[in-house]
Amino acid sequence: NHETISKYENSLTLKLFLFNFFNTFNSFFVISFIKPYLNSFFGDCIKSSGSSIDGIDCFNELGVQLKTLFIIQFFKNFLKIIIPYIIVKINVKTNERNVLKKKEYNWFKIDKIVENESLKIDYLAAPQIDNTLFDMLDIILELCFITFFSISFPLSAAIGFIGGIFNIQMDKFKFFNYLKRPFPINASSIGIWRSILDLIIYLSIIINAALYSFTIKGLHYSPDIVDTMTVLKNNIRLFIIILIVFTILKFIFQSIISDIPANFKNILERQTKITNKYYKGIS
Repeated sequence: NHETISKYENSLTLKLFLFNFFNTFNSFFVISFIKPYLNSFFGDCIKSSGSSIDGIDCFNELGVQLKTLFIIQFFKNFLKIIIPYIIVKINVKTNERNVLKKKEYNWFKIDKIVENESLKIDYLAAPQIDNTLFDMLDIILELCFITFFSISFPLSAAIGFIGGIFNIQMDKFKFFNYLKRPFPINASSIGIWRSILDLIIYLSIIINAALYSFTIKGLHYSPDIVDTMTVLKNNIRLFIIILIVFTILKFIFQSIISDIPANFKNILERQTKITNKYYKGIS
C-alpha cells in the first residue's frame, strides 16, 4: 500500500507508461535494430527500394509501420466520443424505463438537468485519480512516436500537431456532453511525468543516432570495405560522434530556453505573495 495518493498515482503512471511503451514500440525496435542483422530469423524487410544498402529496406519498412500506426491512432480518437455517447444513451434509456413518469412542477426542468448529469460518465482513471492520467499517456506516447522514429517519416511531426489540435476539440466536446464535471485536485507539479519526459529526450538522442548509424548504414554500405567488423566499427564510431554532438546541443538549448517563461514567473511570484499575505498571514 502507498502512503499517499501522489505516490500511488506516480506508481500507477509508471506501470501504465512502461506497459504501453513496450506494447506499442516493440515492433519498431525489432524492425530498426534486430531485423537488419537477423533476417534469417525474422525474415527480410519489405522491399521498397532498389538500393543495395542492407538497412534501407528495414528503414523504409519502419516508415510504413509509423504511417500505419499514426492512421490507426487518428481513428482511435473517434472512439473517445463514440464509446461515451453509447454509454450515456444506454444509461438514459435504462433510467427512463426504470423511473415512472413524473408530473411536471416548478423545478422539474432543473431537476431533469441534474438527473441527466448524474447519468454521465465519471472522469476517473482509478479511484481518487482523474482521467488526465490517460490523456497525458496518449500525449506522451505520441511524443515518443515523433521524437524516436520521425526520421523515417518526417511528416509525422506536422500530422501530430494537427492531430493534437483535433484531439483538443474532441476532448472539449466529450467534456461538455458525456462526462461529469471533474472534481478539481491541487497538484504542485506533473509528478513522475517530468522524469519520464527527461528520459524520452535522452532516449530520442540515442535512438535517432542508432537509426542513422546502424539501420540506414547497414553492415555493407561501402563497396570498398568488405570486412564486416571494420564496417561495424565505423558505424559505432559514427554513432558515438552523433551521440556526443546531439547531447551537447541538448544542454545548449536547455540552458538558453527556460522551462518557465519570464512573464509566467512574474505571475507565479505575484500569486505567491498574495497567498502568503491574505491566506497564510505572512507579510
